[in-house]
Amino acid sequence: MGTYLGLPENISGSKKKMFTFIHDRLSKRINSWSARLLSKGGKDVMIKSVAQALPTYVMSCFLLPQETIKKLQGAISKFWWSSKQNNRGLHWIAWEKICVPMEEGGLGFRDLKNFNLALLAKQLWRIFHYPSSFLARILKGRYFWLSNPLDVKKVNSPSYGWKSMMAARELLVSGLRRAIGSGANTAVWRDPWIPDSKPRPPTKRGTFQDPYLLVYHLINQETKEWKLETLRQLFTEEDVRWIQGIRPSRVPTTDRLVWAYTKSGVYTVKSGYDLAMSKTEVITGQVLEPSTTVLKRRAWKTRTTKKLKHFLWQCITGCIAVRDILVDRHCGTERSCPRCGAEAETVNHLIFTCPAATRVWESSDIPTSPGVFPCTSLFSNFDYLMWRAPDAGVHEQALAKYPWMI
Repeated sequence: MGTYLGLPENISGSKKKMFTFIHDRLSKRINSWSARLLSKGGKDVMIKSVAQALPTYVMSCFLLPQETIKKLQGAISKFWWSSKQNNRGLHWIAWEKICVPMEEGGLGFRDLKNFNLALLAKQLWRIFHYPSSFLARILKGRYFWLSNPLDVKKVNSPSYGWKSMMAARELLVSGLRRAIGSGANTAVWRDPWIPDSKPRPPTKRGTFQDPYLLVYHLINQETKEWKLETLRQLFTEEDVRWIQGIRPSRVPTTDRLVWAYTKSGVYTVKSGYDLAMSKTEVITGQVLEPSTTVLKRRAWKTRTTKKLKHFLWQCITGCIAVRDILVDRHCGTERSCPRCGAEAETVNHLIFTCPAATRVWESSDIPTSPGVFPCTSLFSNFDYLMWRAPDAGVHEQALAKYPWMI
């Protein structure tokens, strides 16, 4: 089968077999790297800049099958957790939690399924906003001659490229908002024109409402100001405040659809991906203790090398191969510390409370106080190093050493 710009010329038959070349290309690139020579910081850079960027062009044109996406994510996950080539490694955390942004305590890796949808939504945005382009004219003649790509219904024998773009339509429509010009093209109760955190129609106040009411009827056409009395009769006080923040155009202009999650109103893949990730529900257990997200976020802002930032993050998330955790993962039977033998070897014991570790902290420039630092709580110890010690006046030069000491 021939290829054009790296894509198969004929998209037909089994899509799983069709896109096998992406996985083969990614595996070849990953297997060429020597995992033993890369730290976690180096792997982070290689995954984000090479591995996850490799299928970007294909994903901007076609919707990859779920099996293909799972294979790609599996290959990347195996490379991330393995310590040497052809070794699966111990996967400490679910991939869905790793793909959480760094600001929320994750590693910031891309979720390929949502990234695929965000790229396809960009194509649909271009077709909608640039109807005179060559591709838009071809698709219009084939699929939406009397409508637009956002309102098109089911069509006969669609191409795989068109079905791929239609898969991203829900994502694009959920982030669109009507920007008010004259108000003559916006239905008050049906169209999303309230600039809330999520675009929506206003909330009804009362039982009977005119279903054909337009935003045009809420604007004084002489002064181009809102009819406040009418607004207060129809909408809630919260919606009235939102509407007052909208300035009707003084020049007759047509209402238009804009992207609600950027200041410019133009769709970007980044904002579309963030919206898709916010819609993805990560299944987690009930949280019975304070969140560690703030500590994880602080770890990425520590002034040290990327390798040590990753190690701090691993300590906070419990991704360290200490005996206590290994027994819970059915990788051993002995929990006691191999150095002092006094108690279970937890992450906190290994780094802070083991006698050998305590001597290191006592000989450092960081003030220690039994029961305060180091103490029996791992998160309290990190909280002391990241916040309380600087606030207590500990010199910045002394604190700069703690990632290396850990």
